[in-house]
Amino acid sequence: MSHMQPNNWINLLPDDIQKSVRVRMHRKIFGNGSILHCKGDEAVVLYELIRGKLTVCNHSKEGKEFWVGQLNTGDTFGEAALIDGKSRTNTVIAQTEAETALLSKENFDELRKEFNEISSALLLVNVGYLRRANEILDDIGTLSVGQRLVKLICRLIAHDNVNPREKKTWEVNISQEGLGRMLGASRQSISKELLLLRQDEIIDIHREKLIVKELDKLLKLAS
Repeated sequence: MSHMQPNNWINLLPDDIQKSVRVRMHRKIFGNGSILHCKGDEAVVLYELIRGKLTVCNHSKEGKEFWVGQLNTGDTFGEAALIDGKSRTNTVIAQTEAETALLSKENFDELRKEFNEISSALLLVNVGYLRRANEILDDIGTLSVGQRLVKLICRLIAHDNVNPREKKTWEVNISQEGLGRMLGASRQSISKELLLLRQDEIIDIHREKLIVKELDKLLKLAS
């Protein structure tokens, strides 16, 4: 398992164009629990996450919150609504204090006109998003909650660790409720599956995090 690179279209640009983009961005810090934007909001900026973790979520017709995904340090997001001019399709909430760099729609539009490379970089990143979304949809239709949970834990490790295999233990900072929201499963079903992994001495369970002790065994279950 290799480190999962941040979803960042700016990093795909030549150095001189990266500088042209970043000189037009401004920093903003959001406190833990702050809402960056809500579903239905008008899109006026896109973001680069400098440090911290964010949750992307939505709500069912019954009002139940479910997590669409998690954004981590280095990720860019929010550009789709600037491109098509439509409203935000989800809500983004800070899981920790989060430092961001913001690029306004006006500057984004000007930069895209000036540099054709930006459209190519955006296309590559968004193709990656679509591939992962298709994989998740396939998993929902073909895998059990336990199998999907194992794959999710592996993805979180790959995203948070530059050299995942060089460590003896791996910390995953997410609660059981958070895992359930990301998988659309109850906390009880997540707890049941985690207890099975603990019985096999693959993980230790803590209140707001997991400690993975046997990564090779976890990867074998995920394959």
